[in-house]
Amino acid sequence: ATPRATPAVTSAPPPAAVDSLAVGRDHTCSLGSGTVRCWGRGDSLQLANGRAEDELVPLTVGSFVRVSIEAITAGARHSCAVVSGMLVCWGDNASGQLGDGTTTARANPTPVD
Repeated sequence: ATPRATPAVTSAPPPAAVDSLAVGRDHTCSLGSGTVRCWGRGDSLQLANGRAEDELVPLTVGSFVRVSIEAITAGARHSCAVVSGMLVCWGDNASGQLGDGTTTARANPTPVD
């Protein structure tokens, strides 16, 4: 990927309006019309795509199908969302930042204890 000094349109724009955007160190997630999409660096599982790989275009977080997503946020190498009133997080967890009582990285949204 080429770093850009000015904004650029992604090659795969979201199918609906974006209500909010969460930006981590090297990844981004958007929330729009009840759908979460993430892209960028994925080495710490922060994209919730089930694997530690980068994604150059936005991919829908599949585990959020048919639920109410109220908010999304991103840390350096992890992301969190409020889903149907419950806080869930995924990605790097080396310092316990996912709040699940472990230091195990999570590839999928995991409830905060």
